[in-house]
Amino acid sequence: MKIRTSLAVVRAALDARAAGASYVEMGRLAGVECTTARKWVLFAATQPEGWPTPADIAAQAAEDKAKAQKRARNAARARSYAKRRYLAGGAPLMVSSLGTARRLQALAALGWTTIDLAPLLGVSPSRVGHMTTGMYGQVFRSTAARVAAVYDELSMQVPVDPEETQRYLVKVHERQRKMALAKGYAPPLAWDDDQLDDPKARPAVEWRPRPPTRVEVLEEIDDEAGTVVDACARLKVSRKALERWCLRHGLNELYSRLVARANPDRPGASEHLRTAS
Repeated sequence: MKIRTSLAVVRAALDARAAGASYVEMGRLAGVECTTARKWVLFAATQPEGWPTPADIAAQAAEDKAKAQKRARNAARARSYAKRRYLAGGAPLMVSSLGTARRLQALAALGWTTIDLAPLLGVSPSRVGHMTTGMYGQVFRSTAARVAAVYDELSMQVPVDPEETQRYLVKVHERQRKMALAKGYAPPLAWDDDQLDDPKARPAVEWRPRPPTRVEVLEEIDDEAGTVVDACARLKVSRKALERWCLRHGLNELYSRLVARANPDRPGASEHLRTAS
């Protein structure tokens, strides 16, 4: 049974009934119909003795107080919204979050993390993450303006990871760039700034970076004085498979240098690959 009346009133009515009061007198005392008072008596018979207890009454009072405070906060928020709407000349205070999400995604593609952006926007890192993913369909106009200002300031700056830092902070910006690329976040140069808020606008078609070819990877490892072990680990192939591939593509000398670095003390390590049988 759902009782909407204060349990303190119910307790007083039940005490009156125990003292010999009729249902009519109970109803008059509690301010309810006599049929409601009768339902209380029947319901009390199914509950533990002494219901409602002082603890039940205190719990209900605390719950009612919390609900009243929530209603007061909501009313204050509504008054604040109406006031700001009036001061804004009647313009809507909420705008689409599309442009905000695109700007934050573009900054993420450059490597800016939520921890970097949170103090600039005056919100928590989790809130930045929610706005980046477009969780909110709308944002306050003031929030969209702050994001746009930060975007204008950072859109041409690429954050650089320090050479030495705490372990859990190593290459955080590089990791952010990889995560943004995996999620399909377009960088600032892929967008026309005037179209970021246009739902019909799309980023440039060729904005995704081209993955390096196997030859480019091997040449980069060679320039960095890497070994054949580094090449196999980066390309995720076996040493025998890499050897055969280099033989087929005329990269004998490059492969020989990688092998020589891996076994500098081995006789003949600097010689070219044997001719494929």
